[in-house]
Amino acid sequence: METLSVIKDWVIDGYLDLAVKAENLKCRRAISLADCTCIALAEKYACQALFARKEKEIEEEMKRVPFKVHVMFLEEQQ
Repeated sequence: METLSVIKDWVIDGYLDLAVKAENLKCRRAISLADCTCIALAEKYACQALFARKEKEIEEEMKRVPFKVHVMFLEEQQ
């Protein structure tokens, strides 16, 4: 039972950390919460943020202040 409690605490703590990162991005950036969550995940795991399409809002934010992670778009990979 103790193991289950530890796992539950770890999952909740991990989720809260991600939520706080996404929330902070959303407060500073003019992009959707879903996009902020994708970027927050990329920051947390030190990987690239991958989006299907290049959206105007993300492009504008990248020009204004670059993100801490590399942002890729699938439509550009063809």
